[in-house]
Amino acid sequence: MGGLILNPIIIFILVVAAIFLPISWILRVWSEQLVGTRLAVLGLIMHVLFLIILLSLSPLLLTIYCSIALLAIGLSTFLNLQAEWSFMKRRARTDIEKYRRMLGVHPDNAAIHAALGKAYWESNLYDEAIEELETAIRLDPHNSHAEENLLRRIRDRQQQKEEKQRK
Repeated sequence: MGGLILNPIIIFILVVAAIFLPISWILRVWSEQLVGTRLAVLGLIMHVLFLIILLSLSPLLLTIYCSIALLAIGLSTFLNLQAEWSFMKRRARTDIEKYRRMLGVHPDNAAIHAALGKAYWESNLYDEAIEELETAIRLDPHNSHAEENLLRRIRDRQQQKEEKQRK
């Protein structure tokens, strides 16, 4: 008897998830301007029509579709995170170039050295990050709390990496 009650509950959860998660994902992608309005509307219409067709055919097909939709959303979330990570790395490289140019004009600016150190850290260039953060602290010792904390984190990470390589 419990199996008969659980099966409709699972189907209901999958249906609700399959209806709302793709719609929210399409709206999110549209709001971040990754796709145009026409494509977002078309995606919503196609999703709703496909669900209507599946509802009229069979609960099994609907369950399969819902499961696939949830897997697709998981995969797209993973790929989106990968893309964001890649974008952050590219941005850090661009920031490094920008801050280097700025230091050519203002070599004694502690804030630029700190920003360059952070960009180096985000690019996993720890030695360069340490050098820039130490320079920022030397140039402006009164406003260096954030730089000191980041410097400590970088040194800790570097030490952990060295210990890992020894093992």
